[in-house]
Amino acid sequence: DSWHENQRALLPDGLHTCPAGRIMLEFKYSESFGVDAIRQTQAYDWFYRSSENLTEDELHTFLICSKTPKPERLKALGYIACRQPGVYRHRYDQLNNVGLISLNELSDESHNLAFKLFASKRRVRAHTIETLIDRTQVTEEVLYFFRALHEQGECPMRITEDEIREYERML
Repeated sequence: DSWHENQRALLPDGLHTCPAGRIMLEFKYSESFGVDAIRQTQAYDWFYRSSENLTEDELHTFLICSKTPKPERLKALGYIACRQPGVYRHRYDQLNNVGLISLNELSDESHNLAFKLFASKRRVRAHTIETLIDRTQVTEEVLYFFRALHEQGECPMRITEDEIREYERML
């Protein structure tokens, strides 16, 4: 249940400094941030903690949103910005132990880039891909995968399971 430093280095803002031994992520790609998304994530958190007999310190749960939450909705639901862009916490942690990460808003730090590939904004994805290419030595196959992901348009999740397996074979 403990994370190695090199594992934490790959996690995005909000997660890589999380002290819990277990981290649960609920990813919303097409669904907007709202009451239902929070309730669903809270339910997953509660059921998992209960089934595994974990304390709130042993499991931290995050709702990851591809779409940028509206400021008025964040305020209405009690979420406030943390010091890192795109990372939010509930005003009253004891009432809502679900952190929030907005992929479109994360910084361009290296540890955020893999997650930002699934941001909803096409320009954010394009910039992320270019940043990854500039900062890393990527093979032609990986570059092809990045470009294919970006070319999926506004919804990179349209890649089929068969296409993912084909990319995997190529890589």
